[in-house]
Amino acid sequence: MKLMVVDPGRTSGIFIYDTLAQISVCYEVKDYAIFAAFDRERPEILVTEKFVYQKRPHVDLFPVEIIGVLKYLSFVVANTTVQLYHEQMPDQAKIISDKLLKQLGFYRVNKPHANDAARHAVVFCQAKNAPGEIREWFMKALTAAKGA
Repeated sequence: MKLMVVDPGRTSGIFIYDTLAQISVCYEVKDYAIFAAFDRERPEILVTEKFVYQKRPHVDLFPVEIIGVLKYLSFVVANTTVQLYHEQMPDQAKIISDKLLKQLGFYRVNKPHANDAARHAVVFCQAKNAPGEIREWFMKALTAAKGA
């Protein structure tokens, strides 16, 4: 099973965890490269940060495009692998500190969007609707990180 967490934007953060390979990666991509990453990763679980409109001038709506196309690819395209789609509010990830990301080995220097995707991954992995094998992996990683 593969989890993909996306912090959408002109620079999108991506967090991947693959239960078969037992590896996690965290990186950033520019603009439309997010769709190539989605196609390459072929996740069963997709988590995105929800776009929340704030009444400010010159709001960049590019994240809305990203989310919309990812939803389309997840639910409409015939060869999709996505079994679970979940959105999180932007502020849900704010409670996850850089210190915890570093302890877990998820922190990336000078990659704020990758780190935001990792924060959303941490929130999702602790959620009740996260699949058991994802929660188990994360709880082991968390226990190991706190013991280190």
